[in-house]
Amino acid sequence: MATMTSLSDAVRKMTADHAKAHGGSDPHWMERAFAKHPGALTKTAKKAGQSTMGFAESHYHASGKVGQRSRAAVNAVRARHTKRGG
Repeated sequence: MATMTSLSDAVRKMTADHAKAHGGSDPHWMERAFAKHPGALTKTAKKAGQSTMGFAESHYHASGKVGQRSRAAVNAVRARHTKRGG
């Protein structure tokens, strides 16, 4: 299971990759997306008694903000693992 620390690392890594792939467009787009309500997904997951990524994966197809936050978290970690090759 990934932790929020690795999620933050994934976000930082993806910003540089995104900027390169899109001709130097805003390199901080993903950091801002997660910075709007930091810890919101973690708080919701802990309230439900689950790990952050376990909660995110189980709510990947949910509607609303929980679903949006879950998809962002899961995709950030997936992109990091894809980029690193593992």
